[in-house]
Amino acid sequence: LTMTGAEFASASYIEERKGVRRVMDHKDCQPRIGGVCTWMYRSYLKFFKYNINCWRKEWNAVNDTDLADRMFKADVNMVYVDKVIAYILPRPGETTVGLDAYLEKG
Repeated sequence: LTMTGAEFASASYIEERKGVRRVMDHKDCQPRIGGVCTWMYRSYLKFFKYNINCWRKEWNAVNDTDLADRMFKADVNMVYVDKVIAYILPRPGETTVGLDAYLEKG
């Protein structure tokens, strides 16, 4: 953050689903914001709180997406690092991640 002057940084990550690893680079997203596991932001931005009512929205309803969207709209200086900095892998005994893993267990 210091070198770029950015206030918020995110990056690419790799996720594994059904034995296939894929780079999640968010090239088609605007703004280009990586997964929450890659986020870093300045401590003075902690006044941005998670919106417990974001589920009521029709768009950007997920808590972390809502937070990043509000930061973007507030003109927080954001950068995207086009480099893999995190791996999201299935837990032992599972073959996928995220909601798919939850649904897989039944």
